[in-house]
Amino acid sequence: WDKELQRDSNGRIFLDVNPKCFQAIVDYLNEMAISSEDNPPGLPSVDDEHTHILRHQLELFGLLDKVPTFEMPDSNIIKAEGHATQL
Repeated sequence: WDKELQRDSNGRIFLDVNPKCFQAIVDYLNEMAISSEDNPPGLPSVDDEHTHILRHQLELFGLLDKVPTFEMPDSNIIKAEGHATQL
């Protein structure tokens, strides 16, 4: 799978994701790592206009179940045989 990842001209992995949403996810994961169970971090958040993108990225990275109270309507992503297509 590593050979299928997009890379830049220096061979670094390229993630084509929204930077604001990605930063919210990274910040949340960092806070989870340093927080205690009795004082968990707040949920990742972005502006309302980016909320659907945040949900999609959480789903994309397999993290939606790590944020169980993140409530949004179902995504408009159709998944088939390991591929995703947006309607």
